[in-house]
Amino acid sequence: MSSGALHAALTGTWAVSPSARAAVRAALRRAEQMAAVPNPNAGIAEADRRTPGVVRMVGIMTKYSSWCDDIVGFIACETIADQLRADVADQGVERVKLVIDSPGGTIAGSTELAELVALLGRVKPIDAVVSDTCCSSAYYVASQCASISANAHATIGSIGIYAVLLDTSAADAEAGLSFTLVSSGEAKGLGADGRVTPELVAKVSESVIAHADLFAAAVARGRKLKPRTVRALADGSDFIAADALAYGLIDRIELADTSIVRGVGSPGAKPSAGPSADSRSFLQLIGAKAPTARS
Repeated sequence: MSSGALHAALTGTWAVSPSARAAVRAALRRAEQMAAVPNPNAGIAEADRRTPGVVRMVGIMTKYSSWCDDIVGFIACETIADQLRADVADQGVERVKLVIDSPGGTIAGSTELAELVALLGRVKPIDAVVSDTCCSSAYYVASQCASISANAHATIGSIGIYAVLLDTSAADAEAGLSFTLVSSGEAKGLGADGRVTPELVAKVSESVIAHADLFAAAVARGRKLKPRTVRALADGSDFIAADALAYGLIDRIELADTSIVRGVGSPGAKPSAGPSADSRSFLQLIGAKAPTARS
């Protein structure tokens, strides 16, 4: 992976726990060397490996899938969205379990996924089941679920947004490079010359705060908490499950496996005759086709 690609992956606006950032950096640097390693699951469709009604959101969240996802531990929001749509449309699934073990990821993709979860939840309950970690954008998504359970040692929260700006001007100068920025306005092209100026910091801060406000508002709405309560928690702190429960960020503490087993319908359960007319129109709205009932 080129240094340019690595820079692109590590800059921008993120909702991820800070400790995960170093792991992302190291993983991406290893990706190029590991790209040639054969994938034992190659050619096996995800749908063939997945239990209906159980969607796994495990890893660092990105918007789109890429060739290095399995290598570096990324999970694409578009993949999670497709699986959720399929399970909501599946007449044999009564409730959907979204299993989460993620420190968060890019804000791009996560906000859309959170909105989709809220939308799909009007048709079929989606329960978040946390196994160890649900922070930042992962919690953004979980907060829109019908319920959130977590194991006792789980880390929850880290509500907030941040961005990292890399100043390359000193390195550029050492390499004998000099850039002259020509733009159509004061804000256009800020940072394109490699300099992190006060003006650039101010502009990025505005964006970060705007995203953070939307994040906090979504949590308050999804968890039915007072906005001021969420704002007090939205300083980036994460909490062990017992504290998260006390703050209203989760609903109960239990083993993830117990919750998953209880949430999956019994093999002998008969599916409903089919969704109502309202459900069918809603399924068309979200782009999912209602499958025929499974026997």
